[in-house]
This record gives sequence, C-alpha cells and structure tokens, in this order.
Amino acid sequence: RRYASNDRRISLSRNSQRLGGAKNFNQTFLQSAGQYFMWAAQDNLFHPTYIQRCLAKLEQSPRAVMALSEIVLIDETGNKVQSARPIDGINIDTAGMNVVERLREVFRRTGWWAIYGLIRPEILRKTQLYRSEFAGDVLLIVELLLHGEIVKVADPLFYYRCRTKQPFTIEHNQKSIDHTKKASPTAYTDLMHQII
Repeated sequence: RRYASNDRRISLSRNSQRLGGAKNFNQTFLQSAGQYFMWAAQDNLFHPTYIQRCLAKLEQSPRAVMALSEIVLIDETGNKVQSARPIDGINIDTAGMNVVERLREVFRRTGWWAIYGLIRPEILRKTQLYRSEFAGDVLLIVELLLHGEIVKVADPLFYYRCRTKQPFTIEHNQKSIDHTKKASPTAYTDLMHQII
C-alpha cells in the first residue's frame, strides 16, 4: 500500500478469497500490462540489476521467449545450500538449441525456478499459463520452450529460497498450487501425460 501510494505505476490487488498459487500467478499476469512480464515470489531475492540485465539479454536475443540469470540456492536464513545433483543448481539456458534440444535440457534438471525470468507476454498468452496441477510450473516452462529459447545472464543474480526444514511432498506441493485439489497418487505419471 505504501509503495502504491507513492508510485502510480504500482497497483495493489487483494483477492477476496484464497486462490492458491496457480490461479494467483495467472491472475497477476492477466492484470498486467507492458512489453515484458515477470513473476516474483515473496521469499526469493533478486540482485538490484536482475531485471535490467535480463532485459538487455532478452533484447539481444530475438528468438528468446524468456531471459533469466544464474541462480544461488539459499535456505530459510539466507545461507547457500547445495543441490543433491549439480545440474539442479544451475539455471537453464537453451540459446542456440532446436526445440528437441530445448526440451531435453529442461528434463535434465528440476529447474522450476525458471518461471521467475523476464518473459515476453505475447508468448505467455499463447500458453495455458500456470496449470492447477502437480508441476504446473514445469508444464509452463515446457510450453514456453515450444515457442523459443530461454537465454541466461551468466552472473548469479537470483537467490531461490529452498525450504530445507519442510521436506518436499507431492501433497504439500499440490496444496500450494491449488488447495481445492487432492494430490494424485500417480502425480509423476500424470505429469508425463500432461507433457505429452
């Protein structure tokens, strides 16, 4: 409210009821206007030059649908954490790849944090947006990669907060995406079906 009262470019929209992560993400996008779009979660950190550097990268790359930076994984207190597999601690970059190579690259890693990149909204409108199902963010990244490349700023400018004290469960993930749905007992099979 304070920022919105001091800068007319900022608008505050409060939902009358809890929507869940997926619908909230989509509503934010549908209310936006501008040449570029970016989501931001309340617990992640961005270097002050993140948007500027991603914008420069995106403008240099006409085939790119999104630009992002290298990441640093951090815990609840801001300490750096290591991923179980080294590839999972490296953000995706598909510059110069064809569509098959791009899809292979996204499946090599977890990489859901790619949705926090700077996106061309005209491409995002061609997708089904963030689906209210398990790994809806991965499905969205796959859809974006069907339209073009994701390019990366090599410097680590994005700090993604990992919940180390709360182990990952499909039930918790589904509840955060859409609290009205129960987690599927075949979530990973369902994800593969949706990707296909």
